[in-house]
Amino acid sequence: MEEWKDKDVYIVIEDWVNKSINIRRVAAYYDDPDKPEADLEFDIVAVRTSVHAIMHGYFPWLTYYYAEEIQDGSGEVEGHVLYVSLSDRAKAFLDLESYFRDGPDEQADPQPPLSEEEERERILHESSYEEWLNDESYHQEEDDTDQ
Repeated sequence: MEEWKDKDVYIVIEDWVNKSINIRRVAAYYDDPDKPEADLEFDIVAVRTSVHAIMHGYFPWLTYYYAEEIQDGSGEVEGHVLYVSLSDRAKAFLDLESYFRDGPDEQADPQPPLSEEEERERILHESSYEEWLNDESYHQEEDDTDQ
């Protein structure tokens, strides 16, 4: 599942419409569903079932949609090309698995809130600094002494 996280993945399902064992080939292709060799072949055969049942029964962690029209192989074999991606639950599972494998992300401890006195002092300090920055007379005096 993790290796599918950042890839374009297509599942191709062959449905032999005139046979009792109608699902005879399920394969995954990375990036291009039309390349000659599948990246993964799944050993799945099924009797009189649907593409939807295969996807939900064998790949419940995936969301999918048709990437191409159903390919009609002379009325004998239908090719279903599906674009698949990890569902939100699958991504959450991978995040949780990563947490238990690698530990939590490094985070700084949050700062406690300032007391009222500390907050007043911080505001006074910031306002004094801003006033100093905006005080043109101070900067002119400084420029005059540099010359």
